[in-house]
Amino acid sequence: MKRMYLCLSKAAINLAKLKLFRHYYVMIVCYIYFTRIIAIFIRIAVPFQWKWLYQVLDEMATLVFFILTGYKFRPASDNPYLQLSQDDEDNLDMEAV
Repeated sequence: MKRMYLCLSKAAINLAKLKLFRHYYVMIVCYIYFTRIIAIFIRIAVPFQWKWLYQVLDEMATLVFFILTGYKFRPASDNPYLQLSQDDEDNLDMEAV
């Protein structure tokens, strides 16, 4: 029963990691599409005196992307990448050494 609980907790941790990775992947795709496609369309569409708007939007998108990345992977107690394994087998192996 305890081993099944450990497998379920491992599955829950892996699922949390996959969800975090999926969110991060979507953020990357949105960032690339915005900075490479939408911002270039804006640069082409605006008149000459508003050309600086492209640079502002590009830099703001980069800033938001890095802030969201830092927020997603902040050191928190519920971050799945910072959780330690709860295997009894690992503890037994360390005690045997």
